[in-house]
Amino acid sequence: MKKETQGCKYCGYEKTSKRTKKPFDEFIKELKESRGDEFTYVSGYNGASSKAIFRHYMKDGSYHDFKMVPKDLINGTYYCPCCSGYQIYIGYNDFNTRRPELVKYLLNPEEGTKYSEYSNHILEWKCPDCGNILKKKISEVSTRGICCPRCSDGISYPNKFMYNSLLQIKDYLNYIEREFRPDWCKYTYNEKECFGVYDIYFEKDNKKYIVEMDGGLGHGNRTYTKSDKSKDELLDIDKIKDLLAKEHDIEVIRINCDYGSNDRYSFILNEVLNSKLSSILNLSLIDFKKSNILSQQSLLLKTVELWNDGYSVGKISSEIGVFSDTVTHYLKSAQKYGICNTYSIKESRNRSISNKIVCITTNKEFDSIVDGAKFYNTLATSVSKCCRHKAGYAGYYNGQKLIWMYKTEYDNFPKEKLKDYVPKEDNNYTKVVCLNTGEIFDGIIYAAEKYGVLDSGITACCSKTTHYSGKDSDGNILVWRYLDEYKQMTKEEINTLLSYKSMGKKKVICLNTLQIFDNAYEASVWCGLNNKLILQSCCRNEVRFAGVHPDTGEKLNWLYYKDYLKEKEAA
Repeated sequence: MKKETQGCKYCGYEKTSKRTKKPFDEFIKELKESRGDEFTYVSGYNGASSKAIFRHYMKDGSYHDFKMVPKDLINGTYYCPCCSGYQIYIGYNDFNTRRPELVKYLLNPEEGTKYSEYSNHILEWKCPDCGNILKKKISEVSTRGICCPRCSDGISYPNKFMYNSLLQIKDYLNYIEREFRPDWCKYTYNEKECFGVYDIYFEKDNKKYIVEMDGGLGHGNRTYTKSDKSKDELLDIDKIKDLLAKEHDIEVIRINCDYGSNDRYSFILNEVLNSKLSSILNLSLIDFKKSNILSQQSLLLKTVELWNDGYSVGKISSEIGVFSDTVTHYLKSAQKYGICNTYSIKESRNRSISNKIVCITTNKEFDSIVDGAKFYNTLATSVSKCCRHKAGYAGYYNGQKLIWMYKTEYDNFPKEKLKDYVPKEDNNYTKVVCLNTGEIFDGIIYAAEKYGVLDSGITACCSKTTHYSGKDSDGNILVWRYLDEYKQMTKEEINTLLSYKSMGKKKVICLNTLQIFDNAYEASVWCGLNNKLILQSCCRNEVRFAGVHPDTGEKLNWLYYKDYLKEKEAA
């Protein structure tokens, strides 16, 4: 026989109704007995099974309201839904209240009051730097920031914060480097060869230190959204990197940056002040508020700003403390998204060829284009164009047009002809002569097309930055001069240039293109490096890459030609 849980089937509803619709006074009494003064009733009571509004008093004296079934609150079945993140109370756990520093990114700030900081709801956000509109989950922005694909630099806030802090006391350090990539930090993990990168490296009092800013992603905490590694694997990698550093007498200091829902700046600052760094460095010399402000700025946009001021890739690298490859990546990204329209591989190579310039109007020398432009209050880009024969002048001084030259060109230019010197309006269409054949071309681009060489190489040769550019079908080097200069040359001068041999210099080969250069200097000019040292290091297998291909932007690998031949014979 079926058990009647409510007694008579005709009066069961009445019994159930009486139990669920408990008298209000009795309900308040039970709430007080079970929950004390932490929770109080506000409004909407209509029985034990219908939601009503309650108030939760916090220990700090604040409170927030929420909806819940009365019997669940009395029985302790569930806790406060606001504290658990299931309900929103504006002013307590909404996104705008918990993450006020991120509200400025919301396209519609009012939307932030409807969701918690770790909600998976997608909202529209506006990058304050470049104005790009993008759609992202609230939880993603709370965890990683806005991360605008157009102008974000890919370097985390904790990393920037530590670097900007240490940079303020660099005079007390022997050396400092960000994104430290030592050749010895390589290891095999899951049958794959890996290369490690450390956040910050510095030296002080003949001791070496590495600072790792361990954020909420990786380091045994939450794994990366798109990572193919587990939390344990990421923690294993940290241990491997620590061991490699220890083997090279470097102490690793790890700073916990997993700030979660806490204020990012306050949390990280507290961890830094309580770390071993406080016993190594005088942290009282650091303005951490300044570090916080600087760390919220995009290095990509700073790169564009410096580029537009006439800086070369090498100078930008030194200014912001990242590798030249990273600077080039920033500029290419900025060009792709229309943030920087003046960047090109050719322009980058031109800026790296020569640093010193001369204003021939005033006979004043400067260490860089930027210095000259600032001195005469003109645009660095205009000075650069004048030096490259793409503009007739750049700026004025006492009513006179200022004419500029690269120092290397100035040193070789006949001084008695300087007063009559006028830069070419467009160097590509300036007549040039191949000294080997005496052939005259109406423009550099036509000469470059015939012999399959770079027009920038012929320009460098005409400016005497390099001795030659390209080779003929018999392997003879090709030497070039502007037609105006060629007319003033004697046969002996031409023969001397054609008989030039790079005695005592080692040939190098680009393994990407198998192109052979007579020496590291000429190769470094071709691939846009400021000097030949990094390329020579690559030839000795001390670094993996040196420079980029002037047309494709591909990273280049090098060997001394004699070593290449030995390896080829051995194979």
